Amino acid sequence: MENSKSIYEEALLYSKSAECDLLSKEHGVQHAVNSLKKFIIDRLAVFKFGIPLNKDCDNAYALLQFVSRHGRLPSSDLIVNDVIFKIRTSEVIDLPLRRLASDKHLAKFYIKSVTSEKYVVPTLMLFRKPDDLMAAKNLKYPFYLKATHTCGGTFLINNFDEIYTNEILSYFSENYYARSRERNYKNLSKCMLAEELMQSHVGLNGNEIFDVKIFCVLGVPKVMQIGLFSHQADVREYYEIIFKDSSLQLVSCTHGSTKHNFPTEYLFEMYWLAQKLSAEFSFVRVDLLLTQNGLKVGELTNLHWSGNDHFVRAGGERFISDILFDGVSGIDVFTY
Repeated sequence: MENSKSIYEEALLYSKSAECDLLSKEHGVQHAVNSLKKFIIDRLAVFKFGIPLNKDCDNAYALLQFVSRHGRLPSSDLIVNDVIFKIRTSEVIDLPLRRLASDKHLAKFYIKSVTSEKYVVPTLMLFRKPDDLMAAKNLKYPFYLKATHTCGGTFLINNFDEIYTNEILSYFSENYYARSRERNYKNLSKCMLAEELMQSHVGLNGNEIFDVKIFCVLGVPKVMQIGLFSHQADVREYYEIIFKDSSLQLVSCTHGSTKHNFPTEYLFEMYWLAQKLSAEFSFVRVDLLLTQNGLKVGELTNLHWSGNDHFVRAGGERFISDILFDGVSGIDVFTY
């Protein structure tokens, strides 16, 4: 078996070669794309069968994933996906606070300590093993059941019969780090928790609640993404956050906008929350929910879409990056 370092170097060299092919009239664009895709598919398949769980292999996987998604190599430019790649493949992602923020149970203690308990979504019960789920009989339904150590893994539970499914039980043994190669999830306790079901904000129907994600750079909230929590379609809106002379303004930067009639009276509170929670992170996404009981912090996201979002509705990654990193000196500042 090849050692992990040579795998990373081979992936890098092949990616560079394929990128050159994309610019080569002799080989043609389609040939280069097909060649690169075949290499990536072959390599990603190999990763699933015994490639070591270590930093070099994690970084090789991240590189292949980045090239397959964006059709280019990550650079040192201040582009949002490249910044996320830097954080993902450096020592930054191993920092204790980054890991704590990735644990949906432990993150609540951080949120409470930095802001206030009123912003924490109430936990009804924590389940450390499958047998613990029997205690859910005593809970008030419906509620959300959420895996604490993974991305996703959230279920709306309407009655006790919906709990003991193979899908839910599988989360007690899932190693999300091994599947995603995102080291901030490495060695997290495999638990699930029951969360109180948040009611919708006045003016929305059913369980639809405003899902607000604020991208923060060096402790400054820069871009706000607004959507509806229960929607399946991409109805995200993007706004540049401008705070000047004690005035807060949102400037739309959404292409193909879908208006949500967002209640602006919460903007200053949202800005304050994002500022407080992002202060110890060079780049992080603060996820907020606007509910009938006011604002709640959903979670803190280290690696937005693992660095694979095209930001189509925000005009593309270059457009949104100009807003995010305006006034930032260089990619080397993303060290915490």
